[in-house]
Amino acid sequence: MQHKGDCRGERPWKLAISRLRNNKWMRCFPLCFVAGCGHAARCNFFEDPASIAATVHWLSIALPLLMVPLIVVLALRLAKRRRVEQPAVGEVATDLLARPWTRRPDWAMGRIESESLGAITGALGCLAVMWNGILAVFIYAWLMQHPSSKDTRVVALVLSLFLLVGIALAVSAIVFALRWRRYGKSYVELETIPGVIGGRLAGRVWAKLRPAPSDEVQLSLQCVRRHTTGSGKDRQQREDILWETSVNVQGGDLALGPNQGVFIPVEFFIPRECETTTSFGGEDGILWRLQVRAKVRGPDYTASFQVPVFVTEASDSPEAQELEARERRKRLSQGPPPGGEVRITPTMTGGTQLYWPPLRHVVGGLILVLVAAGFIAAIYLIRDHGAIFAYIVLVLFAVLFGAAAAVALGGSARIQLEPDGRLRLERKVCGMGRPFECNAADIAAVERVASGRSGNRLYFTVQLRLADGRKIPINWGMEKEDETSYVEALLEDWVHLYRRRESYREKAG
Repeated sequence: MQHKGDCRGERPWKLAISRLRNNKWMRCFPLCFVAGCGHAARCNFFEDPASIAATVHWLSIALPLLMVPLIVVLALRLAKRRRVEQPAVGEVATDLLARPWTRRPDWAMGRIESESLGAITGALGCLAVMWNGILAVFIYAWLMQHPSSKDTRVVALVLSLFLLVGIALAVSAIVFALRWRRYGKSYVELETIPGVIGGRLAGRVWAKLRPAPSDEVQLSLQCVRRHTTGSGKDRQQREDILWETSVNVQGGDLALGPNQGVFIPVEFFIPRECETTTSFGGEDGILWRLQVRAKVRGPDYTASFQVPVFVTEASDSPEAQELEARERRKRLSQGPPPGGEVRITPTMTGGTQLYWPPLRHVVGGLILVLVAAGFIAAIYLIRDHGAIFAYIVLVLFAVLFGAAAAVALGGSARIQLEPDGRLRLERKVCGMGRPFECNAADIAAVERVASGRSGNRLYFTVQLRLADGRKIPINWGMEKEDETSYVEALLEDWVHLYRRRESYREKAG
């Protein structure tokens, strides 16, 4: 079923860049770059301050003109996405309401292609060239005009740090280009159309991996809230991870596929408290993302798919409830992972105590301390220069990173689960904190959420959603997803046992 204005999961800027790759206007960029270099050489750019001002003025006029094709393509793409056809009547309209995932043909068919790496490679490459080129010109020009100034050396050092960011962008662009050339596009074939909240998301991923990886293939499923902040030129789109789980597939479980590829099995259980899909493309809302990673010789394989996950009639079925109980028993039977952060001990009253000691994230905490010390050193260097705005910004960043270091090094948590349904929680930072108490009857749900990210490492926490709507996190974040899953299952089992005992007492009374 094809609908005009359907969102295909492709962001506008990605599609625009892919179109501009074959656009004749793109030839202007290398020509203008060569012309700029010739102009700099002809007028002795780095020794004549007047030529510096003239060239900067020329670039300030030329660059916006060169952005016109990109702006036009983006505007046309956005206009096309917002031109939504009037909903059909009769059976088609009813089908869209009852089965919203059919708005996207690939979701309706159950065959979804991975996000394009070509557009990301082009965007990173252009950004790296512009970033490094502009910074290199300004650093060299400043050093030529102020060779012996003490302030110039400090400025050049700061600009050199920005140049390192440009080098990182260039390396990322090269890695993405190698992945794109080697793996191309992958696709996922869904067995469950759609994935069911309170049920399963199952299928298989075809990937161009020959020879098949001998190590584990990591699959992760994320629930993401995409939202836009700001307006005008300050408008930007952010993504917050609300929930994530991952599984590892052994190399022996992979099946050979066509076109020198392999099939990777996919199966996830989706908890009942997760949110349904509301974003069908690049717009704001809730989206679900399936990510696949495999370590192979050469550039590692990565792929990302936007998959449909909805509340359906099967969400409240007895089979879904049995699946949820089976998943909880499975996690509890596996026990806590070895070398985990939490210490689980029995209490004197027959309950269970979970304790997260301080100094659990020593490396991350020391890095935050060094960053905070760097901001403090920068504050000391500019103390006599009268830069009030820069001084305030540096102080705010120093306080922010200092507080984060205190949480990473001195954060601890203790939770006691009593047989009579009482829960006592203490979360402290450097020994300071306030206790919290509640009853199992006040807990509406136990949720596992992503609390933060450091590079490719994601931190998880377990929170209690109370009947009055409040959300109470019980710890400061854990690195191991399986350990977080075990703690979540332990709390869920404690709540279910209490409710079951209360139900027996009411029946007996």
